[in-house]
Amino acid sequence: MIRVLHKVKPAVMLLILGLIGLTSKASVSFSFDAISVTPSGSASIERNLSKLLTAINNAAEGGLEVPDFTGVNIEPGAIEQVNRHWREAAKYKVLKNSIITRCLQDMQGYQVRSIPVVIIPIDGTYTEAKNRELTVSFKANGLITGVRLARQLHEDREQFLTGSQTSMDARMRLEVLKWVEDFRSYYNEKNIAALEQIYSNDALIITGSVVRTRKLVDGKVTYVGKVKFKEKSKIEYIKGLKTTFKRNKYIHLDFDHISVMQSTSKDYVYGVILRQKWNSTTYKDTGWLFLVWDFSNPDAPQVLVRTWQPEDPEFAGVPSLEDFFIE
Repeated sequence: MIRVLHKVKPAVMLLILGLIGLTSKASVSFSFDAISVTPSGSASIERNLSKLLTAINNAAEGGLEVPDFTGVNIEPGAIEQVNRHWREAAKYKVLKNSIITRCLQDMQGYQVRSIPVVIIPIDGTYTEAKNRELTVSFKANGLITGVRLARQLHEDREQFLTGSQTSMDARMRLEVLKWVEDFRSYYNEKNIAALEQIYSNDALIITGSVVRTRKLVDGKVTYVGKVKFKEKSKIEYIKGLKTTFKRNKYIHLDFDHISVMQSTSKDYVYGVILRQKWNSTTYKDTGWLFLVWDFSNPDAPQVLVRTWQPEDPEFAGVPSLEDFFIE
């Protein structure tokens, strides 16, 4: 039985009930599952992650431009990562009030993955998948170092971990996945400064296009395709990218069919093959992207090679690590 102890004016009571409903809906409780490998002080880390996710939902529910992370132990760079995505790409909201997921160890700390979120488009330009998943990275002391979106994280994680020979290699592959997710976000957010940093100064950048020629075969006109490749320097590529960013109101970049390989001669070099879907105001395509990552500086890994070619059943020759000599 619920009793009213004091007479409250109806308008005030409605306001109180509304605030209670909003708080209960926006609050998110986070905890690690039983099979996690967690750092010491995991209880305080769980509380910090709960605050982070609650702040995101409070902003989504309240229609704020960006979340307010006051009271959350989070790096300024991670705050900027969230804010830029909310302003330039799309906002998002955590779908569950209680999150229980694994804690995974990478080379720089820890990650939690598979946090379901729904995209809240800024305007009508967003046409991609609305159901996504969030990844949060943090240090052993609970300091949050990154907040990033992914699409098929369960699948991506299994694909990235397949073939790992040691626990160290498995941790390294999670590190690769984390940076690949950031790499994609930089394009969606039009973050040219981050892309300038992530590409090596002497990066090899190759783009391909299908050139079709008309031929007469057995009395019938047919078109034979050939991939034409063009090599660009980092300066040329970034200059063109700046123009692309200015020309397009929005850019939605997504990856799937991801595979990873470790160099046989250099433990810190990894190759990644992805199917890239590019959708922007002026142009859209699907093609195969190949990246060579150098993790010799784990705090600031760089892309040494980037190649792209159109998705075409006639052309299956996606590059691999063996096609490049890494000094």
